[in-house]
Amino acid sequence: MRLASEFAAGLLVCALAPAIAIGAQPGGIKVVKTVDLYSYSEDVTYISTGPHAKHVAFIESAKVFAYPVTSQGQGSIKELFDLTGRIPRDFMNGLAYMESEKRFAIVSRQFMDKIMVFEANGKLQSERLITYPAGYVINWVEGIEYIPEDSADYPGHLAMCAGQDDGAGFTTGDILIMTRNGNVVKRILLPTTTWGCGGLTYRAPGQLLVTGYNDGDWGVVTVIDFNGNVVGTGPDRIDPAGEGLATLPDGRVVAVGGGSKVLMLGADLRRQPDEDRTFRETQGLGHQIYGLAWNSQKNDFVLSGSLLMNGGAYALYDLATTFTGAVKLADLSPRPSPPYFLPRRLTSLPAEGLIAMAHQNAGFPYPIGQTIQLFYGDTGDYAGQISLDAWAGGRGGIRGLTYHAASNQFAVTFVGETGKVHLASRSGAYIRTIDYSGTISTPVMNIEFFPSGEELLLSNGSAIFIGDLNGNITAQYHVTDLGIPQPRGGNIDFTYVTTGEYAGNFATLSINRAPDRLIIFTFDQPGKKK
Repeated sequence: MRLASEFAAGLLVCALAPAIAIGAQPGGIKVVKTVDLYSYSEDVTYISTGPHAKHVAFIESAKVFAYPVTSQGQGSIKELFDLTGRIPRDFMNGLAYMESEKRFAIVSRQFMDKIMVFEANGKLQSERLITYPAGYVINWVEGIEYIPEDSADYPGHLAMCAGQDDGAGFTTGDILIMTRNGNVVKRILLPTTTWGCGGLTYRAPGQLLVTGYNDGDWGVVTVIDFNGNVVGTGPDRIDPAGEGLATLPDGRVVAVGGGSKVLMLGADLRRQPDEDRTFRETQGLGHQIYGLAWNSQKNDFVLSGSLLMNGGAYALYDLATTFTGAVKLADLSPRPSPPYFLPRRLTSLPAEGLIAMAHQNAGFPYPIGQTIQLFYGDTGDYAGQISLDAWAGGRGGIRGLTYHAASNQFAVTFVGETGKVHLASRSGAYIRTIDYSGTISTPVMNIEFFPSGEELLLSNGSAIFIGDLNGNITAQYHVTDLGIPQPRGGNIDFTYVTTGEYAGNFATLSINRAPDRLIIFTFDQPGKKK
């Protein structure tokens, strides 16, 4: 379950035309370097027959990868097929190999009315409508599993994690047993203490292994029977791999989720870390990445976000340009005063050795207000705040933030406004508004000054713009020019690199399409082809 709803308003924007240059300067976007920050998998399955027999297959975004279960080599992971452009919003939540058909069943929150069935080569075989119980209002789906033909319970059926809206503002969780044609024949209700059901797999005889069943905790594997009775729980936690489970022929279990790994469990559900598979080398960050800034004191990047999937503590992280892994700079929660910060867009005040972070008036659990929070770039210690409350009320939460040292000015944008950028002094006093709404018809989510301070780099998550300080857009591009896939992908925050190996380049974050990435880029000289 991809929890990036924080950015939904910025990413679900009106469709924009393909990237076109409006002005003559600067030229096209040139990607200098990409760095994988984090990846995850929504589900995993074991392929018992067919051309990929004896392989473990798993999802990464809209792609299906696999590796031979008998191989110890990390390099044996390969792409089986790519469903980009062939499934709604290029996203799937559940993957199951149906042994009796030698086909894959795929479900997603993007199309909860059907099962999409694909051949071993990725060719669409059919779309099978799901017939839910009368009155069942489907609210979410997650992992899916094939129950083998030799099972005494529901042989040849599918089991799916799902839930409905109960009509009173709450969601319930279930495991639905259905035929391969989508007819639901049994509903296993989850405990009322949780809606959770992330991954599930069948284990003989007559058992289902489920994550999320134990008070919504996806790090615990619970063993239940087909009536929902708890038989036992796994002795070891599987954080952060509670998205998907699959049982191997020898009784061992594999698990996937965050962290770019396929975890191995023994038949007794104890962890076997020596048998884990790393399917992508990343920087160890979590799936919630919100801000990016260049820290000239350390010649590295600073990011705001979460290190672990599903509940990891919010923090600031250093990322050296050797790209050997992110290191925590400072916790954002809890803090002594104020005690709680939400990670948001970042910028730097290099002459003062500060990192600044936008902070909207969330109201819960602590009403901090519309502020810019300050931290020392060398230690991450708290350095105070700048309040924008005198003029920022009613504009929605702060989204874009950048600072230009030579002019001592911040540029700030708000999610509740269309195409507007506000300039503020170092003390937070309002200076003036730049209106780009004639071209940008959505909120401006990400901004950065060009070194001259006479132009701004802007983005709404899907399109990238260059504008002068009078409200004129001089160039426009699409995020696909940065290699960010659509439709689910978008970019987050900009920063300009002033020192070190990548000085003179911009950087941004690609989010919502695994893998999340840091992208360092520049602009070609005028007149050169993109």
